[in-house]
Amino acid sequence: LFQQALEERSSLMSLNAQLQHKLAEYFRKKKSDERQQEVEKNVTDQEQRYLKYMSNLEELQNEEKREQESFKSQIEDLKTRCQEKQEAVEKSSADFTKFKFDVAKQAINSRSGKPIPPKDIEQYELAEMKKEQEVTLVRLDNIKLKNRLKKREMQLKAKEELAEGLHLIDFEQLKIENQTYNEKIEERNEV
Repeated sequence: LFQQALEERSSLMSLNAQLQHKLAEYFRKKKSDERQQEVEKNVTDQEQRYLKYMSNLEELQNEEKREQESFKSQIEDLKTRCQEKQEAVEKSSADFTKFKFDVAKQAINSRSGKPIPPKDIEQYELAEMKKEQEVTLVRLDNIKLKNRLKKREMQLKAKEELAEGLHLIDFEQLKIENQTYNEKIEERNEV
């Protein structure tokens, strides 16, 4: 009887070990399946986020292209208008120069009472053209200097605003230091 109980016990123990082994294997499989599901879920979530960002990026790139095309067309339009105005200015200038030349041909010298020679008229025109070029250069320099002055004034204003804030901070810091020194002096006087 004892022998039979021992055999039954050993068979039950081996069965128990087998069942525990199967359970451990089952839970290991289940855990790896859960991990795999989590990884798959995480991967799909990341893929969705990636696709969302990529579509967002594509949308932004398309918008940038549209804006660039719009800006290019605006630039071309402005260039065309500028060219037209430049041509109109040049034509008006040429017409005015021709008008002045025609008037100068008919002009009479006040001293001699004779018409002004064409050679002198051409010299006057050349001198006037040189002066116009000088005026244009001086105007350009003036514009550049005005812009530089504005820039410097803005920088100075920004520095002054910053400096005002620093003065207030420095003043507050000095007040605090003064107060601590006064407290130290009072402590020394009490002792």
